[in-house]
Amino acid sequence: MANCHIVVAHPGATFGLTEIRLGLWPFLVYRSMELAVGERRATEMALTGRIFGGQEAKELGLVHEVAAEPEQRAMEVAETIAGFSPSAIHNGLSFIQEVRGMGWEQAGRVARRVRDWVFAGPDFQEGLRAFREKRPPRWPSMRDSGGD
Repeated sequence: MANCHIVVAHPGATFGLTEIRLGLWPFLVYRSMELAVGERRATEMALTGRIFGGQEAKELGLVHEVAAEPEQRAMEVAETIAGFSPSAIHNGLSFIQEVRGMGWEQAGRVARRVRDWVFAGPDFQEGLRAFREKRPPRWPSMRDSGGD
């Protein structure tokens, strides 16, 4: 779940880096956990192997929402996201990956480059038209990907 963009958990869900209990370090997931919760918290989890619930996972930033019906809530979130520009989502997620670990100045240059490219794209133009016309957008990138 540390690799997920959005996490909805059931109140009874449990989480932990329990590999240490088997004489192992959580090598494959440690970096993702570190990015999600910070080095000190991830190290504490890895060293103790403790198990914690959904509410604590939310407080730690591993879970965005705790819901009694997580599948239903996740579908609602997915449907909301599916209504947005596929191009904007793709470019935004690519931007996040590209600037990870960069300094502010370098990341700002990347942001300006990507923003300028998105501004010139058909989805942004359609989004502006739809906003002005007070109607739902019809994303060109969705039609291009066979989603329409």
